[in-house]
Amino acid sequence: MERLNRFLARSGVASRRAADDLIASGSVRVNGEVPPPSGILIDPDKDEVTVDGRAVKPLTRHRYLMLNKPLGVITTAKDEGARTTVLDSVGKEGAAGHRLFPVGRLDADTTGLLILTDDGDLAFRLTHPRYKVAKEYVAVVAGSPGERDMETLRRGVDLEDGKTAPAEVEVVGFDAALGAGRTEVRMVIREGRHRQVRRMLQAVGHHVQSLRRTGFGPLKLGRLKVGGWRVLSEGEIEALRRAVRIEPSVAERLGLAFIDSGLMYRAITRLAAERGIDPEDEDAVTQVARSVRLTVEGDRVWADGVDLTDGIYDADFAEALPRISAIPGVREALVEEQRQAARDGVVMAGRDIGTVVFPNADHKFFLTASLDEKVRRRAAQFERRGERVDAEAMRREVEARDRVDTERAIAPLRPAPDAIVIDTDNLDVDEVVELIVRHVEERTRPR
Repeated sequence: MERLNRFLARSGVASRRAADDLIASGSVRVNGEVPPPSGILIDPDKDEVTVDGRAVKPLTRHRYLMLNKPLGVITTAKDEGARTTVLDSVGKEGAAGHRLFPVGRLDADTTGLLILTDDGDLAFRLTHPRYKVAKEYVAVVAGSPGERDMETLRRGVDLEDGKTAPAEVEVVGFDAALGAGRTEVRMVIREGRHRQVRRMLQAVGHHVQSLRRTGFGPLKLGRLKVGGWRVLSEGEIEALRRAVRIEPSVAERLGLAFIDSGLMYRAITRLAAERGIDPEDEDAVTQVARSVRLTVEGDRVWADGVDLTDGIYDADFAEALPRISAIPGVREALVEEQRQAARDGVVMAGRDIGTVVFPNADHKFFLTASLDEKVRRRAAQFERRGERVDAEAMRREVEARDRVDTERAIAPLRPAPDAIVIDTDNLDVDEVVELIVRHVEERTRPR
């Protein structure tokens, strides 16, 4: 079963918010009936869904592009004034028959990284304020911001529509090429208000003369030329999905930091590969894990101060990851890293977090799903890549993987005896987050 608005978003009809509007307007029918404005659960395999009389079928494959938006291009799918839009920038070759739309907005006078997709569900999460996805900008401003200006930005700025959340900000340089009296500033925000970066910098007395978005969540613009576009890799798509999953959302709601222990294992896998170490050489891989200092912040991971995040989800490392993650010496080294990182209280995710790393954690949750639901989700992953799915073979694969996960000698995937088990079959991410947050708040509320 699946929520109607999510089904419409997954089918490329519209973003989740726009799908809610379609449902409320009466444009949507389920088996010929108008659903309530709040939406309903449907069975995509059995129920017939139409929008304005046209049948809706789930897309078998979504498309994800990164565009380096040029100056003057409008962030919309269609402009009545015949101005150049971001879809014009990628053309028919970029769209490849998909009904793409931009994820969020960039002003006409702002350049840089913009994601285009037909995956409405992911677009909804990436732009919803609840998920606080980081957006990185580089601005050229008039004058030279002082430390007082920087601290004001870091604390949040009072604007006409309310005080902003704190921003990460630093002076990049005073390059002579910028011109006299200009400064380049790097700024990271986790909101999406209209012209927010420009207004924040103007509020501390520095007019923005040019603005470029250089990062969106785990993605970086890199060397993509202005006006150029490219298809996102499977690793980049996975990184985007991980940035808006359950655990970081719970952490944000509870006002805690989130540490993804999986990033640590991916970092060791990448380091071993870069050093030419065979994943079967347990001693050598363990030495790597013991010799580096890992730092995880949000969706990024550093080893001895070097950011390893970009490319960490690529297929090049996927095959070695399970083998390296099962090495006892590696797990022992990283357990200590995880305990050190969590001294101040965090939300942490991982297969043995509640049983080995933090057996005395205040709150433990174990998320599960039925075999049928696991098969459906796994098949959807393959279909997004345009790969054909053999349902019976997929079922056998998932059953075998579950058996290995639960019976493995090192870090078996089992709930801690005192964990709360949540069946996610008929729940979306937001509903799971709400269940967890409500439980924690009820347990910690003064009596």
